Amino acid sequence: MCGAVGSRPRPFAIGVLAVDDGGKGGTPSEGRLDIALDAYKYGYFLLDTIETSPPGTGYLAVELLVSRSGADALVVRGCVDEGWLCAVADRHRLVVRRSRG
Repeated sequence: MCGAVGSRPRPFAIGVLAVDDGGKGGTPSEGRLDIALDAYKYGYFLLDTIETSPPGTGYLAVELLVSRSGADALVVRGCVDEGWLCAVADRHRLVVRRSRG
């Protein structure tokens, strides 16, 4: 048996990591780890993390992954285009959570 009766699997989240060129946010692998830990803390299973660097790249991949996966949330870190992500969240009924850092 795969789980206890009445157990509910964790909902899915997609990570969005803005990789800054100044390096003050740590390495991309540290950012990915922070997003994964925060997604778990918020109660989500992290499906994938998309890096957005330079600003504007990667956002189409985020929306495609959201629409195909049926994700429930976005966990974001760094300086991201919040207007665009909020529009995607509205279209797909997602929760947007901010990762630490």
